[in-house]
Amino acid sequence: MSTFYHTITKIIIDNKILLHKLNIKPKQLLKLSEVELFTLATNIVHELEQSVTETKLQTSANFHHTAAKFLLHLQQHLAHYQIENNMVTNVKQKASRALVNAIQLFDLPKHKINTEVAAKLNNYGKIIATYGTSEQIDFFNAAMREYQSCNKGFLTDYLTKWTTNEVLESNM
Repeated sequence: MSTFYHTITKIIIDNKILLHKLNIKPKQLLKLSEVELFTLATNIVHELEQSVTETKLQTSANFHHTAAKFLLHLQQHLAHYQIENNMVTNVKQKASRALVNAIQLFDLPKHKINTEVAAKLNNYGKIIATYGTSEQIDFFNAAMREYQSCNKGFLTDYLTKWTTNEVLESNM
């Protein structure tokens, strides 16, 4: 099983009070697929967000603090993942793969540069802009500027958008 699976099951199983309160048995968790586990964890987050707010005055301060801490911990881990093509994907790894793929396209010989390359760069750029770190975005922008200077006249409009951050701003 993946890092996601082990991390999320551990987070949920370690909080026995909340497991009991939410009527979840640890053995049930171990039978779930990654997608089912992600969905369950997302549902737990939604339930806890409502519960923490609604029951703040009705429960003990200790339970409220434990629930809020658990909620934050679970939210932080889930923020790094999404379901894509019926699989749980780490979005930071997805951005890293997109950056590596874009770099490989930048190294293509001039006679292989075409609109298919432009479409791939566009897709990789959107992924990097959406999920990448500021360093990855800066690196991609610098590489695009270099690519533009080496391939004048080709993809000028598209590449200009990247170098002026229009695409990045529209994706944020």
